[in-house]
Parts: sequence; structure tokens; C-alpha cells
Amino acid sequence: MNNKKILSVIFVLISYSNICIAGATSEINSMDNEVKNLKNIAKDQNNEIEDKINLGKLILVEVKRNIFLIKQKNELILNYWHIKSQIQ
Repeated sequence: MNNKKILSVIFVLISYSNICIAGATSEINSMDNEVKNLKNIAKDQNNEIEDKINLGKLILVEVKRNIFLIKQKNELILNYWHIKSQIQ
């Protein structure tokens, strides 16, 4: 082979490897974007779950408060009947 043919073959190989590298880089960038999208989706879902947990905690506090108020009301009713029975 003469030098021109060798240089032509080398040029073709280098061009092909550059095309392959460009394709791989494009795929890597695409995968990186997909990973970022998945991270954002997971973050959004975690925020939604956290919001639901916080809402559940608020509901639980309200239920406990209502139970406490019902117990107080029942205690007052019992005291009323006890006092009323003492008077009679």
C-alpha cells in the first residue's frame, strides 16, 4: 500500500470512530436527561407523599382533640348526674 491509501484508510477509521463517539455521547446525554427526569418524578412523588403524611398527621391531631373533648363532656355529664343524685 502506498502512503495515500494508508492515509485514506486512517482517515476513514478516524472519521468512523468520531461518528461512533458522537453517537455514544448523544446516547449518554439522552440517558442523563432520562435519569434527571426520573429523579424529578421521584422528588415530586416524595413531595406528594410528604403532603399526604402531613395531612394525615393533622387529621390525627384533630381526632385526638375531639376524643379529648368527648371525654371531658362525658366527665361533666357524670359529674352532673352525681351532683344531682346527691341533692335528691
